[in-house]
Amino acid sequence: MQTISPSISSNFGTQGLKYVLVGLICMVIDFGVTWLLLPSLHLLLANSIGFLVANVANFLLAHRWVFRSKVPSSQSVHTYMAVLLVSLIGLALSNLVVWVSISLWGAHFLIGKFLAASIGLIWNFGARKVWIYREIKE
Repeated sequence: MQTISPSISSNFGTQGLKYVLVGLICMVIDFGVTWLLLPSLHLLLANSIGFLVANVANFLLAHRWVFRSKVPSSQSVHTYMAVLLVSLIGLALSNLVVWVSISLWGAHFLIGKFLAASIGLIWNFGARKVWIYREIKE
């Protein structure tokens, strides 16, 4: 009989370190795209576009390297849609943190963006580890 259970402790440290590395690469992508778009777009639109471009890069890197997914190619779209849903929740958190830190607290863009990215990293790794890339045990 197969049961699906979250494997929170299995390879958590190794996966966590790899995910942080992927996250740092994608944070550079996110910051760069957002920074380039800021002069011509509203803050939240620029932030959303940067976040989504980085999300695609994150999926491509994390899917195989971090989580070593054995999902068949035919199911990759389904898996990406699940990752995208988790990421959209992360985007809402990111936009909230960016808006509060910059608009309400008066923080510099980079401080708000760094805080948002840090919170997003924790949310995205945890949600993927528990809900999307859980191990199937027999």
